[in-house]
Amino acid sequence: MGVYVTGDTHGNCQRIIEYAQEHCLDAHDTVIVAGDFGCVWDGSMEEARRLDYLSESLDCRLAFVSGNHENFDVLEKKYAGFYSTWAGGRVQNIRSNITHLLRGEMFCIDGKRIFTFGGARSTDISDGLLQSDDTEKLIKEVLELERQGKQLYRISHYDWWEQEMPSEEEMKNGISCLEQHNWETDFVITHCCPSSIQAYFSLGLYQPDKLTDYFQVISEKLRFKRWYFGHYHQDKAVSDQFHMVYQNICRIA
Repeated sequence: MGVYVTGDTHGNCQRIIEYAQEHCLDAHDTVIVAGDFGCVWDGSMEEARRLDYLSESLDCRLAFVSGNHENFDVLEKKYAGFYSTWAGGRVQNIRSNITHLLRGEMFCIDGKRIFTFGGARSTDISDGLLQSDDTEKLIKEVLELERQGKQLYRISHYDWWEQEMPSEEEMKNGISCLEQHNWETDFVITHCCPSSIQAYFSLGLYQPDKLTDYFQVISEKLRFKRWYFGHYHQDKAVSDQFHMVYQNICRIA
C-alpha cells in the first residue's frame, strides 16, 4: 500500500503509467496529481477512449485535485451525476479508478489524513480574456492580438474558466472540514500554495490572490507534516514542510 504525489500532467499521464507498471502499483496504491490533470478537456468520444485506456493501463487509483487548466464545464456537466464519497471525502468519479478529489475535503488513505483543495489563478492571461459567444468578433480579436505578437490571452469557456478559483462555499467548506479535524492533518495537497511560500521561491514574481491568501491563513493555523503543490512547473523542496512537485513522482506514505 502506498500514496504517491506528482505535478501537472496537462492531459498526458504516460509517466504515471510507466511508473505504476515499473513499480508494480496495485489497487491498494493511490497516485495523486496536484492539479492541472487536463485529461477531462473536450468531452469528446476520443477523449473518452483515452480515459478508458488510462484507466485500463493502471491497476492503482489515479486521483487529482483541480488546477487552473481544467475544463470545468465538462467536469460539472458531463460528470454531474458521478459524485460520491471515497476514503472519507467527497469525490467525482471519472472512471472506476480515476477520481477527482474535491475542494476542502479530508481523505484517509493508507492510514494518512490528506486535506485537498484544488484551484489556482491563471498567470498566463496578461494580454486579455476574450469572450467566446460572438465567433466573428472573437476571430478578429485573436488575429489582432497575434498581429501584435501577444500570446498571453485566454478565451472564456474554451481555455479559461472562472471556476479555476474557488467559490465562497468551497472556501467555507474547507475551513469547516479543518475545524472538524481539529486543525490537524498529515498532508495537504493543493495546486497553488500559500502567499508567503509563493513570494519566497519566486522572489516576488508571483503576486498573492484570494486563494494563496486563504492558504496562508490555513498554513499558519494547521498542524501538518508536509504540503505538496503543483502549478509552478518545478520539482523543488521549498522548505522541510513545503514541496513543489512537477515531473517527479514522490511516495509520501
